[in-house]
Amino acid sequence: MAPPRHLGTRLAALLGLVCALALAGCAAPTSFTPQVMAHSRWDAQRQVGSFSFERLPSQDADPVAQGQLEAAALPALLKLGFALSETPGGGAYAVQLTARVRTERDTFQRYDPFWPSPWGGPWGPPGVGFGAYWGPGPYGPAWRPGSMWMMVPPPAPTIARMQVDVLIRDRQAGAVVYEAHARHDRVGAADDRLWPHLFKAALSRFPATLSEPMDVEVSLLPEAPR
Repeated sequence: MAPPRHLGTRLAALLGLVCALALAGCAAPTSFTPQVMAHSRWDAQRQVGSFSFERLPSQDADPVAQGQLEAAALPALLKLGFALSETPGGGAYAVQLTARVRTERDTFQRYDPFWPSPWGGPWGPPGVGFGAYWGPGPYGPAWRPGSMWMMVPPPAPTIARMQVDVLIRDRQAGAVVYEAHARHDRVGAADDRLWPHLFKAALSRFPATLSEPMDVEVSLLPEAPR
């Protein structure tokens, strides 16, 4: 006998909902939120202008990598109204860039109800595992089952701490007029595709000062051409 029509409709709707939730869970993120700090000496009379990138001696040792870093920062600078000088070392401003990655283990202890408490509890006392233990019961002491979960937690994940730094210096005065930093921590390895977005985050509040770290949401979607 064929199932009722309304039952088939409900099953189809339920299957569609499950598929939609699965696709939403697998979709790539469209934004991320690095932490930004900035210090400014940019007064109200100062105007943006032409600039050129300035490299440290250690950065000159790897011109390809530094060139890629400068290309990653260039869109954020152009969006602010700066213009790249056609003459190396020319322009009213010198912009110095650095990027770094520090990799370490995440040692933050997170609460997880599936790991046993050091004082025992509903999952059994520490170190018992799949065994049993002698403990109190409603009718007096008795053997109680131990935890049904592993006693040894998995190794802590690797955290990649990505950071970019931007210094803008007035060439004529020889003084730094703007300093910005953006940092993003991610599980696993560093992702080079994030460098342009980190520079965009670092300069997102230009020319304001952010003396305390501030979370800044940055879109990962490509910007529409103007």
